[in-house]
Amino acid sequence: WFNAVEMPRTMRLAPNGDVFLAESGVGRIKVMRPAADNTKPASAESFAEGLRQPFGIAFYPAENPQWVYIGNINSVVRFPYRNGDLKVRGPAEKVIESLPAGGHPTRDVVFSKDGKSMYVAVGSASNIDDPDTHPSEFHRAAILEYTPEGKFVDVYASGIRNPVGLAIHPTTGELWTSINERDNLGDNLVPDYVTSVKKGGFYGWPYFYIGGNPDARLMGAHPELKADRKSTRLNSSHVS
Repeated sequence: WFNAVEMPRTMRLAPNGDVFLAESGVGRIKVMRPAADNTKPASAESFAEGLRQPFGIAFYPAENPQWVYIGNINSVVRFPYRNGDLKVRGPAEKVIESLPAGGHPTRDVVFSKDGKSMYVAVGSASNIDDPDTHPSEFHRAAILEYTPEGKFVDVYASGIRNPVGLAIHPTTGELWTSINERDNLGDNLVPDYVTSVKKGGFYGWPYFYIGGNPDARLMGAHPELKADRKSTRLNSSHVS
């Protein structure tokens, strides 16, 4: 059945056990229903098409969802949904009209444990462009917080070059992410990592990288931010 999958990026499990798959390159969300022995899909249907590099998939509310949210490269949309739907039951509603497009395209979407907040990942538009001098980095390299209806609340955390995946800890409710770090510093630098994310946290990009090391390519910009940088020594796992 993998022969029928085109450019897949993300899979999410629906509350009823169906598997939703974002085929980013072809603008499609596919839904697969596992067979009784869970070894392969019993069916695979095209749930929604005509999307723009979809990545994030989130069901809301969590227990008895009424909507499935999709993170496009430039927006967040939602479709009316009930457990077991294999096709959209209505047109897309645009929840967030405009997100920064281009650059790192993966817009993941998750909801807080209490369902009051929606978090959207927006990667940087570059490797190490200084946001002070590059307006294209505004509200990027960050996790943005919205209401479920799409009202902007705040930059939840910043300095995260490319937060590719988001997840909520099922017990503590903490937000976690995997981070694709900056390039071109040589072998083994900079390591990508997985970390919990604190509200208001600054995670270094582009001025510092893991361990509080300054990136020499930024020529000492913002030394005061080193003290603000959240430590990743105790709350993260490096990805080799």
